[in-house]
Parts: sequence; structure tokens; C-alpha cells
Amino acid sequence: KNVRDMELENTHFMSPDGYDAADQYTSASDLSKIAIEAYNNETIRKICGTQSEKSGTLNKTWVSTNALLDKSGQFYYQYCVGMKTGSTGLAGKCLVSVAKNGDTECISVVLNDSTDEQRWTDAKKLLQFGVE
Repeated sequence: KNVRDMELENTHFMSPDGYDAADQYTSASDLSKIAIEAYNNETIRKICGTQSEKSGTLNKTWVSTNALLDKSGQFYYQYCVGMKTGSTGLAGKCLVSVAKNGDTECISVVLNDSTDEQRWTDAKKLLQFGVE
């Protein structure tokens, strides 16, 4: 689904990559709507829920920047099933994340945190509230 066709109330994109641009803005509410659409796509869901992936043809391993997926890390959250990190000078540290516990699913949107640690902590608290 094209975001132009979604009923977003507080979003104006100027740049396709999401980096800071004049007159570009969005809201947590609109990002959650976009995340729901993305999460409903099986391919995107699989990619965004993968902690690491080794290339079959290149000597390369891609590692997710979502610390909630890292089973060996201090911010790991067992019910997190993925989504996407981001950060820019204007937006700060951001994370859209999804948790699933049984039949209960929750999307969390964290915007403008000042540190990575705060981003992971805030997202984990929101997801825990939603699925536990």
C-alpha cells in the first residue's frame, strides 16, 4: 500500500530515505499506521524480525540494529518480533517495534530519544505494557 493512499493526519514526506529535510514531519500515530501496513507484509515482517543474516554468496553478515532482537544483549526482549530503528539530527534516536505474546500484538513508536540506551529502554517498557 502506498503511503499516499493511507489516511495519515500529521505526515509530510519530502525525502524517500527519511533523513531530515525541510518541511518533512510525521507523528507517532502515523508511524504506527505505516508500521501496521509494513508488518502485514510477510516479506517485510521476516526481514525486520531477523537478528542477523549471512550472505550465501558474499563474505558478509548483516546484523539488525534493533537491540531488542539481540539474544546476547542487555536489551533483548523475548516478545519483540522486529521492526526498524532510525535516527537523524532532528528526530533523535527512534524505534518502531512490534511484540507478540500469544495472540496479543503491540506496536511501539519511540521518537526523539537522546541515547540508544534510552531508545531500547523506552521501547521495551511500552511493549511490556502492551503484551504482558
